[in-house]
Amino acid sequence: MRKRFYFSAMICVLLSAFLLSVEATDISNETQLWRYQNTKYNEATQDAIKAVQARSLMDDMAVYYNLNAQEINKGKRVLLGSVLKGAATVTVTYVSGGATIPVTVIATMESTLRALGLLGSINVKSEVESAYEAAISALQSRIGSTSAAIARYQSAHNSYSLVLSSHNSQHHGSPDTYRYAHTIDPITEVTLDTGLPSFSCPGGGCSTRWTMPSHARTTHFVRCGRYSDPYGTRIQGCNQVYYTCNTSDKSRHKTTDCGLNKWIETMQGWTETACPGDYRKCMPGRITREHSTLLTGVNVTSTCGGSRPSAPSDSTLPSENPVVSPPPPPTPPPSPTYHACGVHETSVSGDHSLQASCSSSNSNGNCTVTNFYACQSHTHSYPSPPKLKTCSACNASYDPSSSAAAQHTRQTFPCGVHSGWACSNPHIVEHSTPK
Repeated sequence: MRKRFYFSAMICVLLSAFLLSVEATDISNETQLWRYQNTKYNEATQDAIKAVQARSLMDDMAVYYNLNAQEINKGKRVLLGSVLKGAATVTVTYVSGGATIPVTVIATMESTLRALGLLGSINVKSEVESAYEAAISALQSRIGSTSAAIARYQSAHNSYSLVLSSHNSQHHGSPDTYRYAHTIDPITEVTLDTGLPSFSCPGGGCSTRWTMPSHARTTHFVRCGRYSDPYGTRIQGCNQVYYTCNTSDKSRHKTTDCGLNKWIETMQGWTETACPGDYRKCMPGRITREHSTLLTGVNVTSTCGGSRPSAPSDSTLPSENPVVSPPPPPTPPPSPTYHACGVHETSVSGDHSLQASCSSSNSNGNCTVTNFYACQSHTHSYPSPPKLKTCSACNASYDPSSSAAAQHTRQTFPCGVHSGWACSNPHIVEHSTPK
């Protein structure tokens, strides 16, 4: 009986030691998993901070772009440095291809540009549109890397939570042990704004949106009759630019089948033949010319859509060398009508009103340009700065046409005060009125 008791006790001791060893192993594994998920949380947090920096930079570039978008869409090349007049700049260096390159950037953006690795693509020599797109691309990249880092943190936290839950259910599931269960840290949310700007065709009518403004500006933008034109160069074009997603522009510049016939006199008599070639509505002269030209150079033809000419009175076949009557003169195309500006045809939409004055101003006053049309660009012109005079007594310069001139004129007052300049002796002002 005693031997049986000793044997049972020994079994309990061994079992307890084994369980303690297993629990110690679990705790070590839990610690490693907690440290790993904590590391992944820190990585996701740091990536999220970089994403916030990239978004702030993009918002700053958007301000400069929006102020110049209208000119950029017209094809004007606008440099970032030209729109930063008065802004503090600083020359910094960055490494590219093993070489140290100096660039000039906006002082307040220097640390952000360096942290995001954008010193080489955003500086005062960058075009505004390209600088804006570089900032958008940087934000896109940061959103992608941060999203991946958040996913890694969530996966690590799930593994950590699963192991602790399993441990608690195995070792702390009874009423006597559940109070010793291991605490599972809740997952911490890492905030990430995934929004990006979108742009549509400046002159189009489609619903397509692009993330980059240059894509919206150029994807549907072509020149009629050139290689960029989807209808090619086979049919002569007017060389004007238009957006292929604009219904009215597309209808005006697309190649169109004539759909009419003309009559031609051959050795076998009159025969009806299709009019030659396609045409564009934007080329009215070409339509008239093609539709009134001989098809084969034999005998006489009618114009497109015309009726069959009358047969000869003798109804005899023409000789081998017939007298060819000259073709009828072509109908001259209707003269186009223009807006008041005298440049754009009335079929062209837009603001063609006469502007009485220019709304821009500078330190010398309002812009002096007048009587220009809204559809035409103009160069701002401002009054010349006033010619200043120098007052030696006050050691100052002043505008002789302004109210300040009185302070720089020698004055004598009836109350006995010596004469002088009000600008150099303020007490003279007190005696300007006789008492």
